[in-house]
Amino acid sequence: KILINDLKKDEKKFVINRVYAKIKGLLINIIDDESRKKQLFKKLYYYFSFILTFKTRKAVSFIVRLHYK
Repeated sequence: KILINDLKKDEKKFVINRVYAKIKGLLINIIDDESRKKQLFKKLYYYFSFILTFKTRKAVSFIVRLHYK
């Protein structure tokens, strides 16, 4: 966050959304891999760390959709 403090508000939003999208894509791959290995606790750990990192309703709804797909 310190690196984007000098950016304008719309530029900050763009950077944050891009980071969110990249991490979300990586999370999908990780969760699929953990599902194949049948490791429930690691999967839950990744869910909670994603939610705690972004702390948004969007993150929670993504996790719920990912879990129930």
